[in-house]
Amino acid sequence: MHAARRSKASHTLKSNEPPAAAAAAAATAATAAAETAATAEVATAAAAAAAAATAAAETEAATEIIESKRKQRALTPVLQQQQQQQQQQQQQQQQQQQQQQHSNSSSSNSSRSRSTTATAAAAAAATATATATKTSIRVMLENKESTL
Repeated sequence: MHAARRSKASHTLKSNEPPAAAAAAAATAATAAAETAATAEVATAAAAAAAAATAAAETEAATEIIESKRKQRALTPVLQQQQQQQQQQQQQQQQQQQQQQHSNSSSSNSSRSRSTTATAAAAAAATATATATKTSIRVMLENKESTL
């Protein structure tokens, strides 16, 4: 029985490729398997790197949004203060106009005319200042909204 196995084994070796060719084929198959495994490892590493880059980009975007909101919160009191100052200036100018109108009513016509002209000029200047301030505030708010 052992002899039959030996003869069958020797017959198999003789009928198939020589052992060197079989070893070369096995080495080629092993190399291909190793390359496939290496390619899979590279692909896995590339996917991990892409995931890390995506996470970093998302973190950076979130940080920018948070920073923008923080700046907007910091600017809100400044904008409110500017609006209050503008309102106070307008109130002061209105009071000055009323005082001038009151003092003009007791003076002569020529005096009244000059004072009215001065008051009108002051009112025009106040209006221009208020408009410029409002425009400046609006532009600042629009810039902040566009960065969000």
